Amino acid sequence: MQKLSIQLLQKVSLCFLLFLLFFSYSIFAQSKVYSEAPVIFENGVKKSTQITVHFKYPIFSAAKGEKEAFMSNSSLLYPNLIKYFKRLEDKYGKIKFNKAIPSAVWGEFETQNKAAGNGIKVKDMSQLLFIKFNQFVPIDSIIAELSTMDEVLYVHQPIQATNLAEPNDTYYQANQWNLTKINASKAWDISKGDGNVNVGIIDPEGNAYKYHSDLQNKVVTNNEIFGSHATECAGVVGASTNNNGVGIASLGWDLKIKSFDDSVDDLVLLIMNAANDSSIKVINLSWCTLGTQQVEDPSCDVITKYHCFSYFNCSYPEIENAINYAVVTMKKVVVAASGNENPNEYLGNAEWCI
Repeated sequence: MQKLSIQLLQKVSLCFLLFLLFFSYSIFAQSKVYSEAPVIFENGVKKSTQITVHFKYPIFSAAKGEKEAFMSNSSLLYPNLIKYFKRLEDKYGKIKFNKAIPSAVWGEFETQNKAAGNGIKVKDMSQLLFIKFNQFVPIDSIIAELSTMDEVLYVHQPIQATNLAEPNDTYYQANQWNLTKINASKAWDISKGDGNVNVGIIDPEGNAYKYHSDLQNKVVTNNEIFGSHATECAGVVGASTNNNGVGIASLGWDLKIKSFDDSVDDLVLLIMNAANDSSIKVINLSWCTLGTQQVEDPSCDVITKYHCFSYFNCSYPEIENAINYAVVTMKKVVVAASGNENPNEYLGNAEWCI
């Protein structure tokens, strides 16, 4: 019983420390914006080569694991939708329909809650599709038209995201004030992290640099695409500590890191992959999602499109659904940055997310 209480205290301490740390992150700071597909403005019209649509019914089908989807037999029940996509193809050329979650199959709405052991209903992901065009198309008008159709649950532009890398708090660069602020030394008396616990870091920029002197033998990646922001997050979470003055001190000295990156064309799939990874206990999302809008700026360069548009905080239902799936169904702890500005618009505002 005492051992169980200590293990529980260790987990609670880790979650609490991560929450306090990432609460201090702030938005933008002119960070690079990553997008599932390019978004541009031409003559005041927002254009892209892709939109995302979540249908209410099994209109598209594909075998489990297959990415490309096709009109299913049941789609014949929705002739107006078929006619609409035919008109789009006549106007803009061939359209492709790709499943956002290739493993999702219609009808798999009930799954086992890992924590409670009982069956629960989950949101369908088989009808969450990327509609891809072979040229830039006016997405706002297409989104508006699809939004009026009964078959459509929701539709939106490509998801865009930016890292929340730099706190706007004084003396951040000078020292690791955060560890003192949250009484990390007292937590280390209880636990320095469990070497059997993997923290999954999902970052739109790239993987944590596993060859860094403070992260050697600590990080597993799925490719060699590295990013400075993911490396910083990995250092905060689990850099080697008490190692003769090398680098920084981390919260979880003995934790292991698993870094996820797939060139940012499907952030929802990355969250789902981490959720389904049995080796992952905690998932870190230190970024926020954005939308794009045109702005009237006298410095706008119509050739380069520089200063012609701006970004704003924007939430996407499938991101929140993936987070809730990770926590409720797969019993993961999900930690997200809340920022210093209007935390209601960050990932951390999702249900079940710390």
